[in-house]
Amino acid sequence: MIDITLLDKQNQDAIADFYAIGSAIRKSLSAAELNWTDDYGLEQFIQKEGIEVELIRAKGNGHLGRIAVIRFDNQPDLGILGWYECGDDDAVSQALLEAATKQCRAWGCKKVIGPMNGSTWNAYRFNLTADKPLLPGDPYQPLYYVRQWRDFGFTDKAVYQSDLAPSDLFQPMTLEEGKELAKQFNLSVDYYPADNQPDFLKKMYQFYHDCFSMNPLFQSISQDDFDRLSDQFAKILNRDCSLIVRDRENKPVSVLLAYRDVYHELYAAGKTTDPDHQKKRLFIKTIATHPDYQGKQIGTLLVNLTQNLAKEAGYEEIYHMLMYKDNLSATKGKEKFVTKKVREYALMEKSL
Repeated sequence: MIDITLLDKQNQDAIADFYAIGSAIRKSLSAAELNWTDDYGLEQFIQKEGIEVELIRAKGNGHLGRIAVIRFDNQPDLGILGWYECGDDDAVSQALLEAATKQCRAWGCKKVIGPMNGSTWNAYRFNLTADKPLLPGDPYQPLYYVRQWRDFGFTDKAVYQSDLAPSDLFQPMTLEEGKELAKQFNLSVDYYPADNQPDFLKKMYQFYHDCFSMNPLFQSISQDDFDRLSDQFAKILNRDCSLIVRDRENKPVSVLLAYRDVYHELYAAGKTTDPDHQKKRLFIKTIATHPDYQGKQIGTLLVNLTQNLAKEAGYEEIYHMLMYKDNLSATKGKEKFVTKKVREYALMEKSL
């Protein structure tokens, strides 16, 4: 028999127990060198106006499972399932997903999507290819999670992929040449700032909301939550290969953010012997352009500059991470740079 419990989301001990379930499962299965953790994020949603949240635990057959169920008032027909972790037991996983979808039906939801830790600002998507990440922040989980959700009737809603870029560059160009080219259009190109000053974070907060507000999955977050996430990303940001384009008023127009290969750094320091991390690799994680400047090849310019910077810095491989498979810009990027898919991910959905 599987025991299903609705946890008290206003009790900090219950929330700690909820997080601990994930840690116990991952620490017994994970192949990643970095410590896996997800003991944060629920505070963005619990006891916030316009958001429903329930935390569910499943227990049975020597296994545990957990899931957070979330609904936003501005998307009343949609239930969101996140923070999913479960032992490799079909009865536990099916009981857990049944309890989660039952809650969504009680709220009046017509369909559910996941895995998504509340919103796209946080971790979401299943890794369909591998159970260990290419870089910090790359979605990964035991591959049997995918089977558990598909067995419950979930199908792929959106598919994403990570690609290996070719070693031969599209167009050799120095950063100074890129600056001169941008200047002709009253724009400036420079390295992404090394510190998160309050004024800069306010501009970036508005920039990202302008860029992604048309995404049907988008949910706004507070400036404080954005600042906290920015501080987390800053720890793994590759400052030497991340770029920003600004207009004459110093407002952000386009950004390209690349991440450090922390796993390779561990390999170089002798803290891991995994041959997958032997090469020096650059990961391009975010490419975003303000709607007013889309279609002007600014993103292509940034990709081209970054790939040249990476080559000069001795990177052996360059990866374009987590691109939406059906996105036009991703498709055009593949045509220009002839990339090779190395990972595939999915956000899943189920009608109720």
